[in-house]
Amino acid sequence: MSPEALYKDRTMKLISFSIGKRSFTVTEALNASGMGFSEFIAIGSTIYSQGADISHEMSLSEVRDWFLKPDALFGYMGLTAFEHSVKSANHAKVIAIVSIAISGALALGAIATSWFVA
Repeated sequence: MSPEALYKDRTMKLISFSIGKRSFTVTEALNASGMGFSEFIAIGSTIYSQGADISHEMSLSEVRDWFLKPDALFGYMGLTAFEHSVKSANHAKVIAIVSIAISGALALGAIATSWFVA
């Protein structure tokens, strides 16, 4: 799965939103992540600390402080590291292909030169 596909995941969108904005309403989180309320309740109890008091009775418009659990934050950091490693690997692949092409051209140049010098 590509990093772009992982970033489109609603849970990752919610974590990313939570990193960028600590105090927000449930409605803002739902709009940013594309989740439904029930899904937010289920995911929220997994990624937010127990102090968040996530339940079906909570107000959608109340501004609260949301604290991510360390495992949610480190999971998101792992995603960003994965994205960086994919970009680095693609960059290394391009460099390797260019290096092989240049080496091949130099080898052909050396062969051609040896035919004309001899």
